[in-house]
Amino acid sequence: MPPKMVIFDLDGTLVDSAGEIAAAMAQAWQAVLPELPFPAERVRIGPPLAQMIANLDPALGRGEQRAVFDAFRERYDASDFSRTLPYPGIHGVVETLRAQGRRLCLATNKRLLPTLAIAARWFPRSFDKIACSDGVWPEDGTRPASKAEMVRWLAGSAADGAVVVGDTTGDIAAGRASGLRVVAVTWGYCDEQALVAARPDAVVHEVPALLGVLDRIP
Repeated sequence: MPPKMVIFDLDGTLVDSAGEIAAAMAQAWQAVLPELPFPAERVRIGPPLAQMIANLDPALGRGEQRAVFDAFRERYDASDFSRTLPYPGIHGVVETLRAQGRRLCLATNKRLLPTLAIAARWFPRSFDKIACSDGVWPEDGTRPASKAEMVRWLAGSAADGAVVVGDTTGDIAAGRASGLRVVAVTWGYCDEQALVAARPDAVVHEVPALLGVLDRIP
């Protein structure tokens, strides 16, 4: 049976956010570390923010990392997200899935404030539930410790009818840990060979093919 619920990753799956993130990170770096050239070639989209900053320069101390972290959040949260662009054709996929009666959810390492802003700008009223790195579970007020926990919470008792769609090996691992089927997309930020090696249930190379794969996934 085609999945009744589709749990999407956000960055690299639904939207190309690299330009917006890189610009805000460059501004934050310049504000905190004006004496150091910004290592633009080391920007990696997808990991949690703290890890992204640590990857920029392993020599940074904890205090410097925290200062860049705070400066980035201030600048990124003030964005209008006009440079965070849905991949061509993805709106049609989302609208078709909604018209088919599927439940659509988001699971992202992004924080709640920018996630809601991006969803409101580009995908208004598209998602039934959203789980973010700094969100809290309404049941007990705790925060998710991993993307796998986000996915499990979103799927709930409907795990046998849900599928995860993401662009990284982390998305695949989160789906697998939750007992869900996983579709990997190659238009995002992860190396294709790494995606295939992680053994998702299906790999999709072009946005228009996603609907057909979701209908046929075993």
